[in-house]
Amino acid sequence: MAQRWHDDLTGCPSQCLLEVMGPHGIPYVLYLRWRHEDPWKAKFIRDATVEDMNAITDWSEDVFEKHHVRFSIEHPLEDVKARLLAIWQQAVEYGIVDAYFKELTT
Repeated sequence: MAQRWHDDLTGCPSQCLLEVMGPHGIPYVLYLRWRHEDPWKAKFIRDATVEDMNAITDWSEDVFEKHHVRFSIEHPLEDVKARLLAIWQQAVEYGIVDAYFKELTT
């Protein structure tokens, strides 16, 4: 998958998406969202592409919240993207991507 961010910064919420290949060849989307009342939120979306975002239900918890990271709109967007990508790369390297997803109980 090409590493090119898809940015939609024209409204609120603003969002940025990056397709990446995850463990076991599973495609993921790294997702950033900002709203006026929120800091940037970051999530991993499993088995997803930018084109099929509306049908996806497998979203991680807020990655930034889990790492106690807080970015406001004043932070340069490239820094926000770089931090999410660094967290993703570390999660893949250490084999802990699944730890960001809540387990469903039946």
